[in-house]
Amino acid sequence: MQNLTFEQLPAAVALLLEKIEKIEKLLSGMEDKDHSEYLDISKAAIYLNLAKATVYSKVCRREIPAYKNGSRLYFKRDELEKWMTKIPILTNTEIAAQADLYIQKRAARRRF
Repeated sequence: MQNLTFEQLPAAVALLLEKIEKIEKLLSGMEDKDHSEYLDISKAAIYLNLAKATVYSKVCRREIPAYKNGSRLYFKRDELEKWMTKIPILTNTEIAAQADLYIQKRAARRRF
């Protein structure tokens, strides 16, 4: 690491900003590639940790997003991720807070 003088500081900051911009471009390109990746039924089953038959039945019931090209099914990785995280399992504390809020709203309606 070298010591910079006050006069060298603007050039050093400009260089750092340029390098950060390059890194951001690289990372955003990698992220887009990973998340828009299409998976076949086997890879989707592995990604979801489900049996292929279960994935087929969920597609049949229109529970998960899928694309059909001829007789083959394809899935977008980012859509599967959204589907998996769509309905979280609430903790007991979160359930109690929702119940309290519900009771408070019901009590407020009865007053009027």
